[in-house]
Amino acid sequence: MPDLPVIDFGRPDAEFDARTATAVGEALRDVGFFAVENHGVPFDLIDEAYSAAAEFFRLPDVVKLRYS
Repeated sequence: MPDLPVIDFGRPDAEFDARTATAVGEALRDVGFFAVENHGVPFDLIDEAYSAAAEFFRLPDVVKLRYS
């Protein structure tokens, strides 16, 4: 099984967009997933998102199905 690709979003330069797009495309084609480092999203916002997702998935299926 291939390693999980890690794509660094924190290297802005003239070729960043093309390099990043290529890396994302290859990761999705070859592995299906990728991790991102240096994304700039504050950790408290990430924690809030995980908490909201956990709260949603604790709901009964009949309630979750309203959002499909």
